[in-house]
Amino acid sequence: LGIMYYEEYQRLSIESAKEVNVREELLRKAKRSTKFSLEIFDRYFQQTNDSSTQLEYLHTVQLLAAIYCIEKDYSHGLSFWQRAVDEAMQSTKGLQVGIHFEKLSIVLFNAAICFREGQKPLKALELLKQSKDTLNQLILEKRSKHSNELVYNKQMDDIQYLFKMVTNYLNDTEVEFNQL
Repeated sequence: LGIMYYEEYQRLSIESAKEVNVREELLRKAKRSTKFSLEIFDRYFQQTNDSSTQLEYLHTVQLLAAIYCIEKDYSHGLSFWQRAVDEAMQSTKGLQVGIHFEKLSIVLFNAAICFREGQKPLKALELLKQSKDTLNQLILEKRSKHSNELVYNKQMDDIQYLFKMVTNYLNDTEVEFNQL
């Protein structure tokens, strides 16, 4: 339910700037529903080994983190993003392949966005480096299987773009993307 409210919030954000009250109400409902879902996950599924449940839990934590960051409540948002990063890393079980490893790269990137917005540029750079390293590993793994790399290349472009934004914020032209 939380994701449905959030998706409607995003749709209205794109379509019309006039419906501010409706968007704010949708975001409040998304936050309330997502917090409730997270409470259920924490209470009943904390120690699950079920891969699907772990992914749903990770999505729920990410959604709540994103909502807090949209609201500019960075103290909560950054805390939930760190929780999402920790959860994503743990869900890989040390393996550098598979859907959990792919999600890790995405979580790291999304967390970096909020850390940048929350005035934590050094942490954002650290997360971007981890995201880039994860993505490079996925690209190598996919090349050996002759898979399409377009999605990963787009993600790498996004990482590079955010990296430039963060380094511009830091006013540090000495740092190069390849040094990450």
